[in-house]
Amino acid sequence: MATYTPNYNLKKPDGSDFIHVADLNGNFDAIDSQMKANSTPSWNSITNKPELYTKSEVDDLLENVEIDVDSALSDSSENPVQNKVIKSALDNKVDKVNGKGLSTNDYTTAEKSKLEGIAAGAEVNVNADLNATSGDAQILNNPFSIVDGMIMVTFTEE
Repeated sequence: MATYTPNYNLKKPDGSDFIHVADLNGNFDAIDSQMKANSTPSWNSITNKPELYTKSEVDDLLENVEIDVDSALSDSSENPVQNKVIKSALDNKVDKVNGKGLSTNDYTTAEKSKLEGIAAGAEVNVNADLNATSGDAQILNNPFSIVDGMIMVTFTEE
């Protein structure tokens, strides 16, 4: 006569019993279901705590928790989340100057007007000079030259 296992109630045929495929399949199904349940633990099975807490429960849990906040603005702090980022930002800030606001001009109104009159991408215009031998006014590959007040044209044959 068959007996059953104490944990998963698997059917164990007696030594003189015939083995039925349906009994084996039932045992395999029970084992498969339990293995699946064991392989995907829930939060509750890991912590033995409920997944949701009320505000009151959270307050009770945190009542005796000591939170160490390093309030010093220093680079030597042991606290990894500390104020190093804030200190770095403060080190790079521009200090307020008394008597100036965000819209204070540090240059004259005339300079400001002159700058506003220049088109975007504009460049300085330099007038060409036939007599220039260097600089921006020089005409490179100049076929003209002035000799004794007369303009001379030089032609080259190729």
